[in-house]
Formats: sequence, structure tokens, C-alpha cells
Amino acid sequence: MTELDYCINFLESFIICFFSYRYFSLNTKQLIVSNIIIFLEITLGNLFLSSSFLPIFFVLITMIFLLKNFGLKINIELIIANVSIMLIDMISNITSLLLVTLLNMNFSFFNSSNSVLLVATALSKLLFFIFAYLFSKLKLDITDKLDAKRWTSIVVLFTLILLESAILIQNLVLNHINKIDILVCILLMGIISILTWNMYKKILLENEEKMRVTLKNEEMKYKKENYKTLSKMSEEIYQLDHNMRYLLMMLRYAIIEENYDESINLIDEYVKKFDKFRILINTNNPYFDFLINQKLNTILKSQIDVCATISISKSDYYFDKKYVEYISLLLDIYMKIAKKITVSIQEIGNDNLINITVAKKNNESVIFDEKFFELVKILQARYTINQIDDLVVFKSIQSMSKNEIVE
Repeated sequence: MTELDYCINFLESFIICFFSYRYFSLNTKQLIVSNIIIFLEITLGNLFLSSSFLPIFFVLITMIFLLKNFGLKINIELIIANVSIMLIDMISNITSLLLVTLLNMNFSFFNSSNSVLLVATALSKLLFFIFAYLFSKLKLDITDKLDAKRWTSIVVLFTLILLESAILIQNLVLNHINKIDILVCILLMGIISILTWNMYKKILLENEEKMRVTLKNEEMKYKKENYKTLSKMSEEIYQLDHNMRYLLMMLRYAIIEENYDESINLIDEYVKKFDKFRILINTNNPYFDFLINQKLNTILKSQIDVCATISISKSDYYFDKKYVEYISLLLDIYMKIAKKITVSIQEIGNDNLINITVAKKNNESVIFDEKFFELVKILQARYTINQIDDLVVFKSIQSMSKNEIVE
């Protein structure tokens, strides 16, 4: 080995240890000790294992045990950080070598292969230092966020990527294609693919579980809202019952005085106060119930006679915001022309059916905006509209299996 080789080894060991010094907050003494040990290990590896990728793994294992001796706990963050810095080292090497080789092929900057190798080495150490410095500022902070099985899979995956990269870089640097190395890389790629797919499936399952938890939280939220609404209505009904005695006394006096018009007005006013309670929807789908009840009461307050018949199962389908938005939009559209609206929602097999019958108050026609057609497309709804004189019948059918989360 030449003096230049020793300098390169020292630079590489220093950058590796400098990364650990910054990332794991080591002291100066620990930086010096680890730098000496890694420098000696890299030098000995180059002397006795110059054609092997084993020195990379020796350095990786040594750094992990050094950090353990410095008082750090071996965990997912420590292992991934050390594997990553070794990957960064190899990526820097191969990037600089390819870049310098391509420049030399196109522009002939260098006269010999030794010059190419020297410049590529200098560039690789510069890139390595820059990437190591940037990465040292990034704390992974994932120790408490992954279970043992998950972080073990990640460590294995990173290690296999490191091994495959080391083999490929070795073949590239030596300009020697080895069939055994190629077969090993293919095998490693297969294992990496299997591990990646397995992790992907676990992430999908976790996301599905997270969605279920979110739906349950939403369910609890709207159950509370429905409870508040029911409590308020209960108080109002109690108050109306309490006022019944005074109403009867007023009616009795009006009848005695033969003031029949006032009697009828008293009865009509009392009946109106009960109107808002006659369309209360309770299907055990809290989100659906809360929003539909709000919409139906809005229609009732607009002096439009409304009747609702809803017969549906308890299903996550009714947590679909687009579905509820679809119904709400339909009611908003037909409110503009209606003097009476009848809403019927039911299920047939896996299909949800919406039937809205509107008695028109004038000759106006409804206009469906872009939002309506967008929701139709999302829900894959099939709808028909029939009109006979002043009566409009809107029917829509949409499959519940397309949007429902299977429990």
C-alpha cells in the first residue's frame, strides 16, 4: 500500500467516525479512539481482503460494538444509522467512479486510468463527507415507533441491500464480471423483493386497521352529537307536554266563548311544534343519522312538507362522506322546486337505493351541476328521472360493496 492509500483509508475512517460523533453525540476522546480502530481495520482489510466485500461488514460490526461500549443501547436506530452510512459510502464511490469515467470517455480529461481512479477517489470522499454531514443532522427517532418484528425486517433488508451493493461495486471497480457474484445478486434481489412485499402487506393491514379505528372514533363522535340532539328534543317534548295543561285551558275558554278560529289556531300552532320530531332518523349509523337529520330539519324549516322512510343496515358504507354528500346535494337541488318531498332509502342485497319523490310548487326544472355528476361517477351510481305533470320521481342505485370496508 502507498502513502496515498493510507490517506484514503484515514479519510474514510474519519468520515465514518465523524458521522457517529455528530449523530450519537460522542465526545472527542470517543471520536479519536473509534477513528484509530476503524482506520486500522480498513487498512488491514485492504491488505488481506483487497478483493472482498467483507471489510465493509467488519467495519459495520465494529462500529456497532464500539458504540455499545461507549454506553449506547443497540436498537433499530443505531443499526439502521450505521448500515445507512456504509451504504452512503458505497453509493459515493460508485457515483464518483461512474461520473469521472463518463466525463473522461466524452471529453478525455485524463491521460491514464490511474488519474481517473485518483480523481474518482477524491470526489467520492468529498461526496461521502457531504452526505454523511447532512445525514448526521437527521435523527431517525424511530426506536419507540416500531415493534421488534418490524425493525428486524428493516435491518435485514438494509443489510441485504448493503451486501448486494458491495458485490456490485467490487465487480465494477475491478472491472471483472463474476458469474457466481451475479447469481448471488439475483438471489439477494429475490429475497429483498420478498421482504419488501411482505412489509408492504403489513403496511396495508396497518392502514386498514388505522382506518377502522378512525371510523370507530367518528362513530363515537357522531353518537355523542346524536345524543345531544335527542336530549334537546326530549327536553322540548317534555316542555310541550308540560304546557299541554295551559293549552287545554285556553282551548276550553275559547270554545266557551265560541271563538272557534282561535281554537283552531291554538291547535295548529301546537301541532307545528311537534312537526320537527316526526322525521327523526335513527338507523344506528351515527354519521349518516346526524347529517340526514340536519338536512331534513332544514327542509322542514323551509316550510316544505317532508316525509322520510329509511330502512338500512348498520354498515361502514354509511360513513362514506361522498355518499352522504350525494343525498344532501339531491335534497338541496329538489328543495328549490318542491312543496312536498318524500325520501325513501333502502337496501336490496349489496345495493343501496335512493328514491326521492317531489311534488313541484311551480314549473321550474332542476339543474344538476358538475358536483352532482362528479359524485355519480365516484359512487358509480345509476339513476333515472321521471316526471308526470307536477310530480318528479328520482331513483338512484349504487353498489355498497365498492366502498364498504369489510370487517
